[in-house]
Amino acid sequence: MAPPPTQPVSATPPSGPSATPRPHWAVLTAVFAVALPGYLAGAAPGLLWGDSAEMQILAVVGGVAHPTGYPLFTLVGRLFTAFGPGDLAWRSTLLSATFAAATLTLLLAFLLARGLRTLAALAGVAAWGLSFTFWATAQRSEVYSLATFMAVGALWCTVLALERGTRAPRLAAGTLLGLTLAGHMAFAPWVAVAGLVLAWNVPRAGVRWLGDELLLLLAFLVGLAPYAYLPWADHARHGLNYLQLVEVANWPASPVPEGFRTTLERFVWLLTGRNEMPPIPLSPNPRTLAKNGSDTFFLFALFELGPLAAVAAGFGLRAHWRASRVQVPLLFGMLAASVVFSAVTSGYKILSVFLIPCYLTMAVFVALGAESALARFGRTGTAWALVTMLLLVNAGLAHGARLYSYDHPIGPFRSKVQEEDDRVERSLLPDMSHETQARRFIESAAQVLPDNSLVITEWREYMALQYLQHVDRRRLDLVLQPSGYPTLLHKVAWWEQHHNLVMRPVVVIVGPMTPMAQHLVEADTLRLATGQLAVVTHVPLRYELPPLKVLAKRH
Repeated sequence: MAPPPTQPVSATPPSGPSATPRPHWAVLTAVFAVALPGYLAGAAPGLLWGDSAEMQILAVVGGVAHPTGYPLFTLVGRLFTAFGPGDLAWRSTLLSATFAAATLTLLLAFLLARGLRTLAALAGVAAWGLSFTFWATAQRSEVYSLATFMAVGALWCTVLALERGTRAPRLAAGTLLGLTLAGHMAFAPWVAVAGLVLAWNVPRAGVRWLGDELLLLLAFLVGLAPYAYLPWADHARHGLNYLQLVEVANWPASPVPEGFRTTLERFVWLLTGRNEMPPIPLSPNPRTLAKNGSDTFFLFALFELGPLAAVAAGFGLRAHWRASRVQVPLLFGMLAASVVFSAVTSGYKILSVFLIPCYLTMAVFVALGAESALARFGRTGTAWALVTMLLLVNAGLAHGARLYSYDHPIGPFRSKVQEEDDRVERSLLPDMSHETQARRFIESAAQVLPDNSLVITEWREYMALQYLQHVDRRRLDLVLQPSGYPTLLHKVAWWEQHHNLVMRPVVVIVGPMTPMAQHLVEADTLRLATGQLAVVTHVPLRYELPPLKVLAKRH
């Protein structure tokens, strides 16, 4: 016999003395107080590599990040790193951990406000909070936790607006949906579904209806306002500017071609170019789609929220579908749109982070599944013990499967967890507390690299050296060149023409960039404290210059 409809999925808000659910300040405070120290216990203590180092720089000095710019993180990061303990790189990581804990707390508040039992709401929140991607990105400087915090707020206001049909929650939802996009474009389909449903359900009352639609659009644009910071920062050459790095990597010693000169052209590329120069049309092939489908299935069913949580989510979706005219169908539409978007536009190591909107939605379904189960089980201390045990077992299965998949990929498409920052986390729980290598690298580089040299390196080390210059304000004499092989040979040729290599040598930080070895005639080798080699040459290299990338003219 199916359980009776419950308040969490009611299509109309409650009325009377109990219309506003009583506050649960104690449990909300407890969740934040547990989550934040839990994430910080394994957080990176300082400077990191690559994208995380880029975000640490942007949080301190501002500027334009790699596509799609992430202006919300940059602006909030500037405020967050201006105060607080620890070095500036750690403060940026503290931002990620703080908003991760705040996101879980806000999701719990949303679920409790929907009338769910405390234990059911905690089950959904814990299943997500213990998942690998959410936990791991909370331990380093990343944009995801801030974006998900805005998304939970947007979801809450969207549901209220649909239920009540009033203007205030609708406009709040529109603004928060815009801010969610300013946090991360992976939420684009999630935001689109919520926004279109909001617009469709604006009460139709003549001219007032048109005015309310325009107000909703205006609220959404207000939420997108942080994107206005990016053209300004690019035009003003403010802070760390990824668009300038694109110029240096693609046309290191030549004028920037037509098609990438105006502020508008650069801004459009930042949002739509998918970090390809020149932009490549989106054309996923059947094998890529099948691979992404396989990876998505295993991420949902095994690696992330865990198998028991996946079963609970399916049960919650089925049990509450008919009883809800608003919340569950809306969430399912947002989930489906996000899955399709992720499968078509991403893949491999960025697929899991693109699925973050889906994990958020699944966490709500897990809570609904737990609510239905508890309605049958009863309200006893045994329920708390059983749910706690199941959550721990579920998390253990998920993290254990992740570890197994590194060496034993699953299925015909060899699905496994692929981490965005190219790390392989071999411990059962995410832990970056030992990540001190980037700081030791730049300290060693600052001491041993020759004065006034051209330093060629890969993105991973390149961003760490940018931190040395932009944040630490040291070794400003070094000219940093991203690898971009073989285009970087144009920079080498220009350097040899304008500088005496005896006084201003070329330095190659040896890592994955082995192609440069064939161009070296005579070189000295320096070993940095972290084991990387720096190859220094005071004599001209041998090479043939490759053609530069050409942009199609705009008519």
